[in-house]
Amino acid sequence: MNADPLITVALLGCTRSPQMPAAPDDRLASTWEPLSASGPEEVLMALALTGSMLKAGVMTAMETGEPELGVIETQADLSPAAVDSLMRLLSGEWEEFLPEWMELASLTGSLVPGRAVPDLLRAANRKRALRPLISRLTGQRGQRLARRHAEFSWLLVHGETADDAWDSDRPEERLAWFSLMRREDPDRAREVMSAQWAGEEGSMRESLARIIATSPLKGDEAWLESVGLKDRRQEVREQVLVALGQLEGSAFRERAASRATAILRSEKRLFKNVLTLNPPTEHAPHWAGDGVKEKPPVGTGEKAWWARQIISLIPLCDWPGMLGCTEDELFSMPLDPDWAEVIVLGWIDSAMRWPAKAMPECLIPMILELKSFPAAGPRHVIISKLLETMEPLPRHRMLDLLGPQMEDPEFVALLTCKPEPPPPGAGSVALSILDRLFLGGGTVIERHQARLLARCVPYPEIPTRLIAMSRLPDLTPAAEEFARALEFRQALFLQLTSSPT
Repeated sequence: MNADPLITVALLGCTRSPQMPAAPDDRLASTWEPLSASGPEEVLMALALTGSMLKAGVMTAMETGEPELGVIETQADLSPAAVDSLMRLLSGEWEEFLPEWMELASLTGSLVPGRAVPDLLRAANRKRALRPLISRLTGQRGQRLARRHAEFSWLLVHGETADDAWDSDRPEERLAWFSLMRREDPDRAREVMSAQWAGEEGSMRESLARIIATSPLKGDEAWLESVGLKDRRQEVREQVLVALGQLEGSAFRERAASRATAILRSEKRLFKNVLTLNPPTEHAPHWAGDGVKEKPPVGTGEKAWWARQIISLIPLCDWPGMLGCTEDELFSMPLDPDWAEVIVLGWIDSAMRWPAKAMPECLIPMILELKSFPAAGPRHVIISKLLETMEPLPRHRMLDLLGPQMEDPEFVALLTCKPEPPPPGAGSVALSILDRLFLGGGTVIERHQARLLARCVPYPEIPTRLIAMSRLPDLTPAAEEFARALEFRQALFLQLTSSPT
């Protein structure tokens, strides 16, 4: 809300700014009239009044320049019990379950009432992962708040897009228009973006490049090559690389493939194929334009650094065709012992750049079999990013395969990266590991981890586990937290499955 005049009074003090601003809306006139700037209590009361209007999802005429009619939603509000649980989650209690609450609530077809909308939007300000479901839950109330308050303007990306939104001074509206126009008229989208590209801020250029990278078109290639690859911002150039690497037959892919096949090939050694690496001996100046940096990080040799980058510029799914082998053969082929770590690091970099093209069903088992994991970040984090590209059923079947092969602490860390219940037909092994951890003890699990692991239990199986835990003579603190979390999830499920639709 626009309370700047009041904030000015509060900052300057009532003696320096004795004049109370006019009521921001006629609906507050009668309550506002007795107030004056004679004391801090009155100023605080005025701020509370305008704050209450925001909490109710009502905007003031001061912000719009004209009286605003109330929003009439066609969908029912969620049940009081469900909203009370939401307010507990937003206050920080059981905050791990806010994403699950939103997923369940979005299935009801009901809306969050006005009093809870601002707090829910503020939570999504901090946690971007919550945003995709926000528009469905907040309806017109959320859109109205987003149009009036810059802190919520990101929600406009998920709402209706005006025809003239590209000319807006709000980046979110412009990005929403660009995303829509990329689908409806990509040539027009490219034309208007190109006309203003040089004057855009770096963050805006990065956002536009990221949108292009999600679904690049053949018509984008000339602009990506001539402008995008030469952008002064590293993050923009990275998104341009992601886009070009997905364009079949692009000049960039041909250059990348030519460099890669010159250093990495399959050779016969002692009756078996071995993936051998012949690293470059010098850095060609024009490579930098394709993202191959010359100066290596501290502790990395030049040849290893150049080779790793060259390998990383090829989507993993392209390598079988380039080497004349099958997917299974690629990941089971012995690696050149002198350069094995460089090859694997290049593949991992490629997988992080194009996770949807990383063949996770083949790469994950290979990563797990590595005797020494290269310095590419925690293994469970990389595996988690690859798992996210898989559909739920194969993803959880992969987790069932990984569980027995990983140490308990690493598997717990993997599950808590993306805690979710498995679909029917998978998850039995992972759930049995959880039962062993919480019913048998042994591995030390933190309370926060216990809450997240509770999200991995399907709703129909919660009662069985609660009964089993109630029969134990004693519970560890983690097991007690696990049981409490299961009870809370069960209550959420009952509240939201009985909400009106």
